[in-house]
Amino acid sequence: MKDGEMMPEIEKLKSKFISFRTECSLILKDLDIKEKEYNSLKTYVESLLKARVIVAEAGKYTQTYLKDYIEGLVSQALQAVFEDDYQFIVDFDIKRNQVETKFHLQVKDQKMELKDTCGGGILDVASFALRVVLWSIQNPKSDNVIILDEPLKFLHGKMENAMKMLKDLSKKLEIQFIIVSQIPEIAEQADKLFEVTLNDEYSIVKEINGYNNKLGVYEKT
Repeated sequence: MKDGEMMPEIEKLKSKFISFRTECSLILKDLDIKEKEYNSLKTYVESLLKARVIVAEAGKYTQTYLKDYIEGLVSQALQAVFEDDYQFIVDFDIKRNQVETKFHLQVKDQKMELKDTCGGGILDVASFALRVVLWSIQNPKSDNVIILDEPLKFLHGKMENAMKMLKDLSKKLEIQFIIVSQIPEIAEQADKLFEVTLNDEYSIVKEINGYNNKLGVYEKT
């Protein structure tokens, strides 16, 4: 083939080479972009995995803290009232990807679910203590006042202990209890007493001196 005849072929090859080089350059740029995206996603995934571990550890710590705090306060309340080695136990269980909580009571070697315990007095004290726990861990806290409607009504023979426990909690947590009750033993231990009577459509509130145990009546001011 003569030189004149080779020139068009050479130009075609040069054109193909330039096109191929341009295409390679674009592919390399695209690969560089994809590599940067991959590295960015890899870093993001690694961060998520680390965050998941941190959250899991924080969750375990919080769960352990709550368990110890709840068990301690409720156990102290039960022991103070019943003068026995009652241990309140909180068990966390994961079912259907959700945490379920069960309350148990252990007396010596016997462990039972709280709802299966004998006597409403135990449930009365435990539910009262749990309400105090709920108030103490909420954030932000509400006012330092808890209103109780007929608390401890199933508690018999241990009311003096119960009121001492209540007063101790009030002092320790700096909380005021407002109690609606007709139980004389509660009235005897109250710092202030108010009598509420219904007159037609109005409620009349009067402060009274206290409960006269001998007469079995409330003495008005």
